[in-house]
Amino acid sequence: MFEPYLSRWNLVPDGAPITTHAARLLPVRQAGVPAMLKVAVEEDERQGGVLMTWWDGHGAAQVLAHEGDAILLERAMGTRSLAEYARNGRDDEATRILCGVRSFYRFLLLDGWIENDPAELLEASKQGEHLPEFLTTAEVDQLEAAIDLSKAEGHRNRAIIEVLFSCGLRVSELVN
Repeated sequence: MFEPYLSRWNLVPDGAPITTHAARLLPVRQAGVPAMLKVAVEEDERQGGVLMTWWDGHGAAQVLAHEGDAILLERAMGTRSLAEYARNGRDDEATRILCGVRSFYRFLLLDGWIENDPAELLEASKQGEHLPEFLTTAEVDQLEAAIDLSKAEGHRNRAIIEVLFSCGLRVSELVN
């Protein structure tokens, strides 16, 4: 399965093959640089290769070569993995990445690009509930007192601050 691509792209195996339900992967080196050879065995995985090629490394792994069912990707090295993030107290970053992946696959599913959502199996840790930070009445008064009413935008800013705090709005609610 890997041999045609090993010779065509001058690859040297660099680890044991990895088998998933949708693809066969082989860690390789190309001119000494770590890469991952991935051969799709399911249509969704083939389409993923086409998408990654189209992305051209923007927001995804760089595609070094692509032909038919096979794609050669740059191989991530180091400790930048979701597991490392979680082990080192960077849960928020790992959760943000997982949420982005889930949203992307939900979009593909709803638009009919895929039939099954592989991301539905992903579970992100629930963020702890915490109360929002707020300003005291004295701090709001200080904020209002700092507005320069001699300028036109000063009156606008005062109106914004008054609406924001008198209605208990979030900033995002105010600007939208």
